[in-house]
Amino acid sequence: KPAEEEVKAVEEEVKAVEEEVKPAEEEVKAVEEEVKATEEATASNVEDALYPKDYEQVPEGPGSLVLPEPIKIDPAAQPEEGADPFPWAGEVDSMPAFPPTCKSLLKKCLTPEIYEELKYKRSESGFTLKGCINSGLDNPDSGVGVYSGDEESYSAFAPLFDRVIEQYHKYGPSDVHKSDLDADKIPSEALDPYGKYIVSTRIRVGRNMKGVALAPLISKSERKEVEKQAVLAFESLEGELSGKYYSLETMSEEDRDQLIADHFLFKEGDRFLAAAGANREWPSGRGIFHNNEKTFLVWLNEEDQFRIISMEKGGDIRSVFARLCNA
Repeated sequence: KPAEEEVKAVEEEVKAVEEEVKPAEEEVKAVEEEVKATEEATASNVEDALYPKDYEQVPEGPGSLVLPEPIKIDPAAQPEEGADPFPWAGEVDSMPAFPPTCKSLLKKCLTPEIYEELKYKRSESGFTLKGCINSGLDNPDSGVGVYSGDEESYSAFAPLFDRVIEQYHKYGPSDVHKSDLDADKIPSEALDPYGKYIVSTRIRVGRNMKGVALAPLISKSERKEVEKQAVLAFESLEGELSGKYYSLETMSEEDRDQLIADHFLFKEGDRFLAAAGANREWPSGRGIFHNNEKTFLVWLNEEDQFRIISMEKGGDIRSVFARLCNA
């Protein structure tokens, strides 16, 4: 009996301790839920800013990077005298056969039915199915293997491009991408306030001029015209965006060495771009612009006509994105 009473006393003491601890556990749980809610809200804000769910178009601001006048292209899209030939010239003779090791989106999306539908198609500028897929055929280790030669290629070869884009970007033919260049929607909280983890931040976008053929199809004169008008636009940039343009074709060895030291210089494209026709007449019409602070950079006529890059040391995403938007 005394032992039973002692056990009972211990059980009551344990129960009292549990009752005493219970409010603390509930407080910890409440704090954990609050932290979780904050994390989810922050993540949602970032996602909404970078990947908006609302597809309503946002009116574009005036911006400071404005090209003076449109460029007209040659509908025949024939190589000029002295220009490099198109590596994709000709037609695809039959439905391509891919090696078993090939895992490209081209192999996945180009069915015999789509091949039959598109094999004799041409865009208004003369781009062909062979032009679209030549890089993927020459390089079966491609991840995608498909290139567009002009704006109209996306509609002329829609049965192929729609499937590739949906696989890669998760956007269907009826979806519309929304560009939202409002940096104020990016959370201002510092991701790495003590600088322990983030060395630098870079945000890059690729842009091409409306009405001008893309890299696989663009002519030498068109590329030079893009450069001419881009230089005029660069000269109009003011404030922290003002800087200098360096032509890859005419730059001095001193400038070349400095751009290499700054890790700004880009090289001739790889075998994937070569097979697509994007390396023709290298380095004609190609160049690099950067601002005086070296936080804003544009690669001209690389794979895209404009590779626009904003960057700086540290983890201030909002500052980097705001600079990109201002450009």
